[in-house]
Amino acid sequence: METTTVINFRKKSGFTLIEVLVSIVILSFVSLISFSFMSQAYENETKTMARIKAIQVAYSCSEYLQSLKYEDISENSCDFLETGNTFRNLNLIYKIDILQKEIIPNEIKLVDVIVKWNLYGNDNEYKLSMLVNKDV
Repeated sequence: METTTVINFRKKSGFTLIEVLVSIVILSFVSLISFSFMSQAYENETKTMARIKAIQVAYSCSEYLQSLKYEDISENSCDFLETGNTFRNLNLIYKIDILQKEIIPNEIKLVDVIVKWNLYGNDNEYKLSMLVNKDV
């Protein structure tokens, strides 16, 4: 008795070219969406880190101002502070402005410590206000 082997050419043994191309397109879209979310998260984290540094600079300046005598507080009191910061290949320069307003002449003044910086082309600032009274 002879046996004959029938070859079935319609049997699938792999993926077709169209199926591979469709899966590559779908994977590309998913990767693109994931990348956009990650880049946005990276930018937000950088902005947050820059703001945290500005807050640290403002509080350092305010602590120093509180240690000074009432008469010695000036617009240049915190010029000695390290105001440059480099992270993630960004060089941020923090500028400190000190504004004074006497509430009660020769007794109490309102001092505003304003820290300014530029990140991604946007100007940012953090303001810290404090009252300084004259020691009697």
